[in-house]
Amino acid sequence: MVFDFSALVEQRHAIASGVATTMSLSLSSVVISLVAGLLVALGQRSGIRLLDYLLGAYIQLFRNTPLLIQIYFFYKALPFAGIYLDPFLCGMLALSLQTTAYMAEIYRSGFEAVPKAQVESGLALGMTRVQTNLTIILPQAIGIIMPPLGNQIIGVIKNSSLVAFITVADLFFVVYEQSVTHFRYLEFFTVGILLYMAMTIGTSWVLFGLEDWLLRRLTGQPSRAWLARPATICASEVV
Repeated sequence: MVFDFSALVEQRHAIASGVATTMSLSLSSVVISLVAGLLVALGQRSGIRLLDYLLGAYIQLFRNTPLLIQIYFFYKALPFAGIYLDPFLCGMLALSLQTTAYMAEIYRSGFEAVPKAQVESGLALGMTRVQTNLTIILPQAIGIIMPPLGNQIIGVIKNSSLVAFITVADLFFVVYEQSVTHFRYLEFFTVGILLYMAMTIGTSWVLFGLEDWLLRRLTGQPSRAWLARPATICASEVV
């Protein structure tokens, strides 16, 4: 079989639109989950037992159920309760809520890796728990949480393809639709794979650069040097 570029060239605008939809969906979900995940992790460290239980239940719910059924819950189940959402919004909510649960656990593991004496030092200096976590604990946890955060962000880009099942015209939706229409499965799916690789690898390089920049700002050390030695920021250095 000859690889035919004509159908790809003809549908280049549709493919570009699919890439744009995938990236906008992924970016919005990542931004929401990064912020919400940090809030959830801080809430679990607030010392309020009821809040800790509620947030823990939320994390267990979204980490232990498939993303696809969560997407269909917003798309198919909510209308029976009188709540109608745009398919794009359904996909974004499901992606954001599940990713938030994973992000919260990543933040939590990073926080718990920092010695408790750092928290006690911050509280002894008159800081609140939130101030202690944000100004003392979080900077030290950056080197620990950035790699798994990066992996989770890459996962969002790949998992976003599931929104095609609820008619969101993302990259996978466009690739599948055009391959069926033109009966050129090899060409369209090959391009789809290459474009997903380009998005994930490009994002990986951006995240690596961001990680290196953050760690240089916080410690004066590049990321590789950070991983080779323990964190040295302490409460006395913050004030």
